[in-house]
Amino acid sequence: MKIKRLKRMELWGVPITFLIWYALHRTNSLESDHLINLLFGSVNKSSWEMVKTLLLACAFWSVIELFCARPYFKAFVSAKTFSLYITGIVYCCIMTVFRINSAELGMFFESTAIIIASTLFHILSFLIFTRFENLSGFYMPCVFLLLLFAVIYVCFTPFPPQNPLFYDYENGFYGIISPYADCGAYVLDRLYGI
Repeated sequence: MKIKRLKRMELWGVPITFLIWYALHRTNSLESDHLINLLFGSVNKSSWEMVKTLLLACAFWSVIELFCARPYFKAFVSAKTFSLYITGIVYCCIMTVFRINSAELGMFFESTAIIIASTLFHILSFLIFTRFENLSGFYMPCVFLLLLFAVIYVCFTPFPPQNPLFYDYENGFYGIISPYADCGAYVLDRLYGI
């Protein structure tokens, strides 16, 4: 019963995570100094900004699945964490190669890649959860990996490493789009008291 409900929720998760990704991706066009634009939105069009908003959408949907389907908690968290990392790494590697070889990728291509990555995430998490036993033994390392993801998520937005994964080929720079950089710096100053 719970497995059938989880399977249905995983299927619904593909379009819902895409819609959440699309909303978060479009927040960079808003001109506001809210912290939500800086931390939860896409601040440029780099591969990292695309995947971070997708993984945030997947994590959000996973919390909803946890409350609705009520699967075994530790195994569920482990399966979702493994899927999150596998999807993120695969997406980043493939998209970085595409962006290095062809700087102009249209919105249709990016949307298709996000739908494929979202589908990969949901299929992987369901298969890992249902096929592998003793996932609860990985619970503590997965909690550490989730905390690491949160730190990377927050730190790499304002201070991205200088490599192709974080480079915005459309605008030609790393990090926060310049019209919003002062706004983002102001918000970070208020947040961290720098």
